[in-house]
Amino acid sequence: KIKTNAFINTIEKLFLANAFLIIVFGVFFGFPILESYPVSGRWGYNGLLLDRVITQLIYGILLLHRWRLKNPFDWKSVIYIICLVLSGQKAGFLWVGLFIMIVVIRRPFWRTTILCLYISFIALFPYVVKFIAPFSMFWNNIYEDSGPWTIFFSTRNNTIQKIWENNKNDIDFIDFIIGGVVRFPSDIEMLPFDLILYFGIIGVIGCCWFLVKWVSSWKWAIPLIISCFAGGFFGSFSMPIFYGLFLYSSLIVDNKP
Repeated sequence: KIKTNAFINTIEKLFLANAFLIIVFGVFFGFPILESYPVSGRWGYNGLLLDRVITQLIYGILLLHRWRLKNPFDWKSVIYIICLVLSGQKAGFLWVGLFIMIVVIRRPFWRTTILCLYISFIALFPYVVKFIAPFSMFWNNIYEDSGPWTIFFSTRNNTIQKIWENNKNDIDFIDFIIGGVVRFPSDIEMLPFDLILYFGIIGVIGCCWFLVKWVSSWKWAIPLIISCFAGGFFGSFSMPIFYGLFLYSSLIVDNKP
């Protein structure tokens, strides 16, 4: 327990220092080395420490970890939220939105209201994005080439279609049962699709059973919910390790979900 807390404290210090670089030298001075998507023309900053997806995950779970303390909404929580937004990834906004709806807000009425607002935004996305896309050359090109839903899914819908076109003649019943439709490094970065492509129906059932037993609350299910739409949660071995350590700390140190 002591070693786990010491490790988490070290991670927190490193990522607070990284946040300083993001905010000061990234946002204000525009250092390219700090960008989430260098040379692409896509806006966003993830700092120097790790891959942008892993960095976003750690800022998210640091936010969840911080909220379990007696005075959760302090300056560190604000910094983590800022870094999620500044990542330039739609998943960063999803992190913040789910955090507010699941963790911050307690009353069912307001949770339902916010959920309805999120659903309304998704339904209106094709109409909203045509006014937002022109502000970014990167996203405007994708909008003109592939339409609004390709922006919404960050081209993952195109990846699904491509994998299907490349493998539809070779897929058989066994592939759907035990997996093996694709092999690394092919992935979609949407957890349900990646699980069934790699491990089949048996793998999906086994993974769901394990996660239901392992994840203690809806708060700590947020990283998994996000991975269903953005980010390959099991694409990097370090991501479930970090997630597991923070989840372990939540269970053992607090002795509650």
